[in-house]
Amino acid sequence: MLLVFVLMVAPAATSLRLTARIGPGLALAVFLALADTWIGIALAYVTDWPTTFWIVVVSCLFYFVSAIKRTTRSTGG
Repeated sequence: MLLVFVLMVAPAATSLRLTARIGPGLALAVFLALADTWIGIALAYVTDWPTTFWIVVVSCLFYFVSAIKRTTRSTGG
């Protein structure tokens, strides 16, 4: 259940922080969902941690990086 929530919400929320237009935001959300999934699968292959854990971690990491980037962009830094 958590994985479905993360794959539906996190890429959309991340793209919403990075762009304000519908088309690029939708394309970015799809790209982020695919990137989250493939990076999570690759990290699960390398480590003993489950795939779902890595997908959630990567999604959260992308979201927090976009939040930091938006904060530094709005403050002028």
